[in-house]
Amino acid sequence: MLSGPARFVLSRSAACAGRNISVCPVQFLPRGSRKPINEANQPKSELETIAQIESDLFDASSHKSVVTSSPDLTPRKMNEYWRVEVNPFTKSKRKDEKAKQSCVPSVMKVDPDLGLSYQKLSLNDPVLSKLMLTAKSRKARDKKGQIVVEGRRLILEAISAGAVLETVLFANKACLLEIKEQLRCYEGVKVFRVPQQDLRSWSTLVTCPGVIAIFRKPSQKDIEKAAAARETFPITVICDNIREPNNLGSIIRSCAALPVREMLITKGSCDPWDTKALRGGCGAQFHVALYDDLTWEQIDTRLLGPQGNSTEYVPPLVYLAESNTANCEKFDVEVVSYDEMHIDEKIRKCVLVIGGETHGISEDAYRLLKTCNKSTSGGCVHIPMAKNVESLNTASAVTLLLYEMRRNWLKLVTQRKQVKGVLN
Repeated sequence: MLSGPARFVLSRSAACAGRNISVCPVQFLPRGSRKPINEANQPKSELETIAQIESDLFDASSHKSVVTSSPDLTPRKMNEYWRVEVNPFTKSKRKDEKAKQSCVPSVMKVDPDLGLSYQKLSLNDPVLSKLMLTAKSRKARDKKGQIVVEGRRLILEAISAGAVLETVLFANKACLLEIKEQLRCYEGVKVFRVPQQDLRSWSTLVTCPGVIAIFRKPSQKDIEKAAAARETFPITVICDNIREPNNLGSIIRSCAALPVREMLITKGSCDPWDTKALRGGCGAQFHVALYDDLTWEQIDTRLLGPQGNSTEYVPPLVYLAESNTANCEKFDVEVVSYDEMHIDEKIRKCVLVIGGETHGISEDAYRLLKTCNKSTSGGCVHIPMAKNVESLNTASAVTLLLYEMRRNWLKLVTQRKQVKGVLN
């Protein structure tokens, strides 16, 4: 063996071509006197042994040799040494073999207690990853028209509203006992039994409910059909740049409780069909006419319509839920107390615009108010509060204002009935 530390220098051609490797031992001597040891001075048998050992190690290992230059010895061409890097081909091969071992083919099973057939997925099954990655991404979800619902109560709420069920993921049979009758009514539903660990990792809740369902998102035609069969107040709520899913869900819940005629959600707001928004609204999204991702041009067209230039057309009465009175002064808009909102006989529709807690009401909302104010008397609605309280939660403010508008509408309807009775 060589005396003292030794290295093997791989020729540049060997490093580039990956074959015809030539090994030259270098004995480390004091700086400036470092020279390759002459092959003739070494016993031939030792060189052959070293080369054979190196060749065997290189072929059998998952590493490859790469020539690099030491930063502090760059001027000397002989001071190149080889370092070890992982061979990507061998590593990927081992990774594929490991994945094949972990992904056992899924098996179809029939449970006599549930009366359902389901497919059992293994741990880290790629089928589950593909399903959930598509469902969790808003872009992919909108493209496929899907929504994700977690928990038995919300699933039952969606089924009762007529939503189309596509896929069910559950961890144990107890999770499906309450919804098994409803599942039997659907044809072509894919049911998967998933390990609890996988289901927990995909759930957005602290405590995984044990069952997740993927529904088809209601189309605009379905929304309009359901809205036509519902008795509503002629109130439109515009959610202007609301980015908190829980707040948006609570607002939708209040609108469904009134109920309002429709909800318009502007671009930049969070997804009303997000899992958190669904839980915040307790599934109220299935019981209100909901139009999301709208531009202000689309909102103007929907509210004002083609009758905007007609002499008989009366624009809607617009109120802005604005806590910052300085903005009202900036846009020269009248400030009205919440208990002074007036709805007269000629009004056919009311609009309430609610902004996010961070960004507030946008300039486009003020422009809409100015346009409609030429014929009607709307304004910024102010809710008086104590000195040390800056504002109410968005959902709380909307609930208060909506029920005040509801009270005014009922008062107006009662007056019309009395007038009609007198005339008759």
